[in-house]
Amino acid sequence: MESEKRFILLKATNQGLFYNPSDFIEWRSTNFPDKADFSFSRHVNIYWKANMLSFNKKEGALFVEVVDYRAEEEKDDFFSQQPKYPVKSIQFKKLKWKELEQVMNYYRRESFDAICEAPEPTQSKKPDLFHDAGPEVFADELGERIDFLFKYSLMKTRFKMGYVELEKKVKGLKEPIKIILENSHIIPEFDHVKPFFAKALGGRKIEVKGFVYINEVGEKKVYCRSKEIDRINEDLITNVKRLKLEDAVFKPKIVAIDKSLFSPEEFYENSDVEHLGGADSRNNQDRLKEILELKGIRNRKQLLYLSGKLQSEKTGLRFTLSPQFGFLFHVEGEEMDHFIWELLNTHATYIWSIEKGGLALEKKFKLLEREINFIKDHGRKTFLSSEKSSDFVFSKVHHEHSGSELVDGFPKWKMKVNEKLI
Repeated sequence: MESEKRFILLKATNQGLFYNPSDFIEWRSTNFPDKADFSFSRHVNIYWKANMLSFNKKEGALFVEVVDYRAEEEKDDFFSQQPKYPVKSIQFKKLKWKELEQVMNYYRRESFDAICEAPEPTQSKKPDLFHDAGPEVFADELGERIDFLFKYSLMKTRFKMGYVELEKKVKGLKEPIKIILENSHIIPEFDHVKPFFAKALGGRKIEVKGFVYINEVGEKKVYCRSKEIDRINEDLITNVKRLKLEDAVFKPKIVAIDKSLFSPEEFYENSDVEHLGGADSRNNQDRLKEILELKGIRNRKQLLYLSGKLQSEKTGLRFTLSPQFGFLFHVEGEEMDHFIWELLNTHATYIWSIEKGGLALEKKFKLLEREINFIKDHGRKTFLSSEKSSDFVFSKVHHEHSGSELVDGFPKWKMKVNEKLI
């Protein structure tokens, strides 16, 4: 670095903004747009050299200006950087969009308007990419070339194995032509989740550009491409999976009237998330982590504690979809089996306890499903005011100070939950 007091090396990743190998700032603690609006390429290391303009010790806010967007050669300094004071947020002065765009996998361009410099005016016309297709496809003087450029609804396309297909009437031709947009990442299953591809791409329309070459005997050959379809790669597909999972979690669809508890396999299969590519070998902890990485989950601490510290290793994780998405954990106490129901973003934890022995575990799950079905049909308020079943001892633990930014209610919640687990 030119000066350790003025400059800092930052490593940009999808996880956050690292200022040494172990310490980082989440993107939500910067002035970057929402993380759903962008993703960095996973195939390059992104090091930025930034001038430290000022630092607010009280708020832990560091203000910087990036002066070098390709500072990988100076990364040795990155490993030894240690801030004198805790850094809680990083705020960027206007960034250069052309530099950012080169290292991004996908993005919503308008989301970056507030933090990027205004684009430089240009008089030059963008080059025609399709002249790169090779002179042999339009050099024949006896042939005819018909150029086209149009926008087309992604919803009307058909995803096939290795390409996207559509039909379009082109000016100058009597009959519609079939257009093939090749991309080796595409599989037919994507056709079922096109709205999520539209969301990841930033719009429901794609731009198709190309030409039809007609030789002297009337044979047609189509050369074309779409910048949106070209952007579909492993990273964007990962984002589509996240968007689909987010939809399945926050807007769950009930697939069986008399069923309340779903295994991870049943939930993922029903949500089409697994159909977005390949077999799935993740364990329950991986699945839970994947869900908890979604934005907007307030009771993340509670869920991590229940799954990591308490959940029985012998029992598989269960999900509920109604009255809303939630997790059912099984905890083995010394005297009793406990079933803990934690719904996303609610203000209380439900605990059903039943003596060990006697009934088989699956029978206990069936009895518990009856309790949850009652809540699904009549509501939590009616359930809490009704006379409880003699099969279980029921407890409810509130999430105190759940909306407070000043008071952490997790330790008190944890203590009260543990008191119930005899």
